[in-house]
Amino acid sequence: MVTTETPRPRTITRHVHAWDAAVCALALAVVEPVTAHALDIARHLPPAGATYVAEEVRIRCDDGNSLGGTLTLPTRGVLTGGRRLRYAAVVLIGDAGGGDRDGVPAADSSGGTTARPLYDLADALTRRGIAVLRFDDRGDGASTGAAGVTPYDRASEARAALELLRHRPEINSARIGAVSLGDGSTSALLLGAMEPALLGLVMLSPRASSASAALPADTSDSRGTFWGAFDPIATARAVSLPALLVYGEADPARTHGEAEGLAAALRAGSSDVTLRLLPGLARDLMPAAGGDSATGAPPRLGEAVLDPVGGWLSLRLGPPSTYRAPVATHAPRVAKRARR
Repeated sequence: MVTTETPRPRTITRHVHAWDAAVCALALAVVEPVTAHALDIARHLPPAGATYVAEEVRIRCDDGNSLGGTLTLPTRGVLTGGRRLRYAAVVLIGDAGGGDRDGVPAADSSGGTTARPLYDLADALTRRGIAVLRFDDRGDGASTGAAGVTPYDRASEARAALELLRHRPEINSARIGAVSLGDGSTSALLLGAMEPALLGLVMLSPRASSASAALPADTSDSRGTFWGAFDPIATARAVSLPALLVYGEADPARTHGEAEGLAAALRAGSSDVTLRLLPGLARDLMPAAGGDSATGAPPRLGEAVLDPVGGWLSLRLGPPSTYRAPVATHAPRVAKRARR
């Protein structure tokens, strides 16, 4: 059984100053379980000028470990008549091999100069009015436990993230999807087979066949056994959800024929399957030129990727709905006049 827990509300917006972010990090370090690395809350905040909010959350796993994550919400405004907005939402699943909630690999030591694809996705989708939950892999960032879990384990963790979303009043529990990156799409396929109520799966550079790319470098023990036996085509046939597959045409590990094969397998269970091949992009879907050489800024997912993903999800998940905020029903306590 998967259990989830949302801590005491702890909203963090981009307007938090550096000193306040340090205090937040210290508070989290005190009240939350011991994590794999020092917390860097400011790194996961929305960019300057963003109007949406971000909240630090914890996802409780059934084995006692917990995953640190960030939930971004388009707004928390109260509408007329005391009603509030309730948003569609997605869970992000990063590439295999471990990494933080922004999509930075666990082994990266570049000090913030590397690509952050999950951060880019969360930013773009939240600006479109979709709530986004992303989280650190086990043993990385604010998550506990040891790294090196199988895709089955990661699918189970994604289900725990879904349960957290379903218990949030700001989230429309009937309008949730998932977005995966790279070999994290293996877990997304497994998740789709286990969660038929999802409204859609977006898979960026998914594994198209069990032999289409080199196995992840960290495969050993149960992980190596899994990757050697996994059949994405058979798994895809068990998925009955709308799906969007996005590949870079310059991706040498995924031929167009393999991509079409995966799309065809998904169409066995769903008539709503879209395959997009993006020219000039490789497996990471980043511009071939990399980052900005003048400023040293890291490469980012461009509009060529973010626009079709955001547009596809907006059509499947729909606009925000509204709900009436609960009103306290107990009568206010009135102090009794002391008897003389």
